[in-house]
Amino acid sequence: MKNLVLGAGLSFWIAMAAIWIFAAWAPPVTQPATADAAKAEYTAAEVAAHGDAASCWLIINGQVYDVTAYIDEHPANPRTILDYCGKEATRGFDTKDRDRPHSDAAARLLDRLRIGALSGD
Repeated sequence: MKNLVLGAGLSFWIAMAAIWIFAAWAPPVTQPATADAAKAEYTAAEVAAHGDAASCWLIINGQVYDVTAYIDEHPANPRTILDYCGKEATRGFDTKDRDRPHSDAAARLLDRLRIGALSGD
């Protein structure tokens, strides 16, 4: 029994080390080049033009995000993002469509995908 506990503990820490090493070497998610870097505001019509998997922009809390490169990395079914492409997605992000908030890590990731703000036009 003691060997089983020691083996399980050792396996756990080896897995944790592997995750840490992978995270350290994994390339960071960067802002996609699809957005005009000089432009800070987008209209709802401009966002709507990016309404599919080939180019997926979301509006969340008045900010515009290009999540195209992240869709395949999302831990849930890609459909959970694709349903919001080109649209207002605040409620979906705030509740995960299940009345549960996203994690702080998800919010930090979202910050890196921000390409601008929604304009009042």
